[in-house]
Amino acid sequence: MNELIKALASNLNISDAQANGGLGAIMTAAQKIMGNDFSQVLTALPGLSQTMEQAPSSESSGLMGTLSGVMSAFGKNDSTLALVTQVASQFKTLGLEPSMISQFLPVVVGFLKNSSNPGAADLIQKVVSQFKI
Repeated sequence: MNELIKALASNLNISDAQANGGLGAIMTAAQKIMGNDFSQVLTALPGLSQTMEQAPSSESSGLMGTLSGVMSAFGKNDSTLALVTQVASQFKTLGLEPSMISQFLPVVVGFLKNSSNPGAADLIQKVVSQFKI
């Protein structure tokens, strides 16, 4: 797991703490979407559970919370969009722009493809391709 955190930090010019928190936020959302299939990702990335536990609180606030509230008021409670909104809020908490979510993804997918379980990369890529801000 440390190798992936270091790769994210180096490639994206962010701190290890930001890389760890951002990865945790993205993977927590992916787990909610993937359900039982996420076990392949956990197998491919030992230590990921601890990283996910260290993600910032997923409380929506500010503009992200307002957007989520407006969507709910109009009956537009799409769960994937709500998760993306949560991840964007978590990125803001880490001092990262939400647009960086898409920069994390190629690094994570590339790392998974080089792991002992490249099938996990395909699963994650399908899920996180929906994470466009």
